[in-house]
Amino acid sequence: MMMGNSATERVCLFALLAGLLCIAALTQARDGRHGQEVPEKIYEVSEVDTKAEVRKPYEHPGNNCNYQETGCSSRGYVKLQIVLHKKRKVTEVKVIVGDKCKPFVENAVSAAKRINFTPAIKDGVEVSQYLTIEYSYRCGL
Repeated sequence: MMMGNSATERVCLFALLAGLLCIAALTQARDGRHGQEVPEKIYEVSEVDTKAEVRKPYEHPGNNCNYQETGCSSRGYVKLQIVLHKKRKVTEVKVIVGDKCKPFVENAVSAAKRINFTPAIKDGVEVSQYLTIEYSYRCGL
C-alpha cells in the first residue's frame, strides 16, 4: 500500500511538472520569444507623453565650404532618422534622404551620433524615441 501511494505521488508530481513546462512553452510561443529577447519598443514622437529634449543645439556637420574641394556641389541636404535611446545615447542613424556629397553625409551621421539629449517619457518612464533631423549647407550663393 505504501508503494502505491508513493508511485501515485510520483506520477502526480511528474504530471504537474510537465503541465507547468507546457504552460511556460505556450506562453513563450504566444509572446513570440522562443528563447529570444523581445526587442525594445522605440516610440514615435506622437506616442510619448514628453518628447525627448535636445540639451544643446546639435552641431552642424560643416558650416565651412570645404565640400566643394572634394567635388561636391555648392549646396547639399541630408535627412536622418535617429533613435534617441533611453540610456541617453543615439543608437541608430538611418539616412532617409542623402546628398550626393558623401563627405557631407558622413559628417552629418557623425554629428547626429553626438547629439546630447534628455530621453522621452511615457507613463512616467524614460523610453527610446525616433527623431528626424535635417542638415544642409550652402556655399558661395
